[in-house]
Amino acid sequence: MTRRLFLLCALLLAAAFPAREVVVIPRLAAPPASLKEATPAEWQGWAKLRTPNAPPAPCECQAFAAYDDQCLYAALEVDLGRLPLAGQGGAYPHWNDGAEFRIRLPNDDRWLQLYADAAGAAILYRHWKAVPRGDVVLRARATATGYALFAAFPWKSIAATPDGKSAVDLSFHLQKRIQHFKFDRYDIAIALRCGKEPPKEAAAKAPAPAVNLTPEPRVLNFGRSGGSSGELLSLLPGILDLKPSTAIVMIGTNDVTWNQKRIPADKYEQNLDKLVEGFQKGGVRVILVTIPPCVPEYVAARAKDPPEVRDRLNATIDDFNARVKRVAERRHAALVDYHAHFPKNYAGAESLLRNQANSNGTDGIHPTADGYRHLARLLADAIRAHKLPVARVVCCGDSITYGAHMNGQGTTTGDTYPAFLRALLFP
Repeated sequence: MTRRLFLLCALLLAAAFPAREVVVIPRLAAPPASLKEATPAEWQGWAKLRTPNAPPAPCECQAFAAYDDQCLYAALEVDLGRLPLAGQGGAYPHWNDGAEFRIRLPNDDRWLQLYADAAGAAILYRHWKAVPRGDVVLRARATATGYALFAAFPWKSIAATPDGKSAVDLSFHLQKRIQHFKFDRYDIAIALRCGKEPPKEAAAKAPAPAVNLTPEPRVLNFGRSGGSSGELLSLLPGILDLKPSTAIVMIGTNDVTWNQKRIPADKYEQNLDKLVEGFQKGGVRVILVTIPPCVPEYVAARAKDPPEVRDRLNATIDDFNARVKRVAERRHAALVDYHAHFPKNYAGAESLLRNQANSNGTDGIHPTADGYRHLARLLADAIRAHKLPVARVVCCGDSITYGAHMNGQGTTTGDTYPAFLRALLFP
């Protein structure tokens, strides 16, 4: 009986985890032209990777790989049957139409993950922590009905060598955005082993016409629901990869109001100071924004806070905002005192905070559409007064920047403050 049970378990495991297919990829005789610009025609001579979980029509995808002594090269061509939703203000590349290149690092159960969208925005993660892209190259080419992505991973970045013996686990996770925060997701998983022969000459394939999805200047919404100052600090390398000219930073509400993320004011000030320092070292001008007040009764009820914590919530916010002002002065950053513009009756119908009287709900943290519109005006005035560059403005923060509960949340459209700011800066 025990033997039969063992065999049954073994069969089930074999079905759940089938043997991986190993594809031998060709060695390139010369560096690919795609290092400078995504060139789908040249990929046709590379190893074509099977796509067992290909999306249904009209969406189609093809994956390719090759290598040389310097890099492992991977490429993906996707036809969505429509203009891709990418580069239009989504807070992260993996919230748009795009793909993830995932490589398992040898002798480790960790991954190197490159999230990229059709517009070329990308974030690199090592074991789910954002790191600078460094020597990893990404090229994107948006077409009228889809996109192509090319990535070059230096062997040192994946701690591997092209010895022709060991295999490199590579997978693509393609996602097609249906609506905000909802995707169709398809996987391509493969094991690659380096071959010795260069690829055969492939018939020239004219690349599809490109569509410019990233016109300059633009405003990017990099708000993250539930984000804290420490989490935003960890994402700094990915934000700097976007090469912003000006960064707007409003963070700290969750450090005060979310009982699982609360931190001392001194720690908050340290995080904020490191954020500003990191931006400035990257040549980015910074605007710091004070965080809004809250309706303490609503917050305390959700967090099950005792009365003494409830009664100090707005005093704690005042303390945090004093730290914002101190960091702005110390780092010579521009400051917008958003908190000072909120009427004192936070729970009233005229409040700029969403509440029972004006929104039929016990939010008490996020601004109304009028509150976002007012913030955008303050920021536009500050940008003009300080003559800050607007080649690429990145709005960084938590769900307030994200625009939770607003039309267009997570983007630069609708009623989010990045949307209003974009309209003011680029009418």
